[in-house]
Amino acid sequence: MRLLYTGDASTYYPTLGLTPAPGTVYELPNDPGDGCWLPEEKPAKKASAATQTKEGSDA
Repeated sequence: MRLLYTGDASTYYPTLGLTPAPGTVYELPNDPGDGCWLPEEKPAKKASAATQTKEGSDA
């Protein structure tokens, strides 16, 4: 699961072998459960130019 770290920069997770940086997303087997991790927010999908249609175009 991809989780965003929101905790302190000096926190070490010995079971993960990780000192995470705040604001960084990590792939973890599960949430450590200490309240410092949030699910990654995925950006809204944007339509690509190939999927957009032009209405009223003579092209």
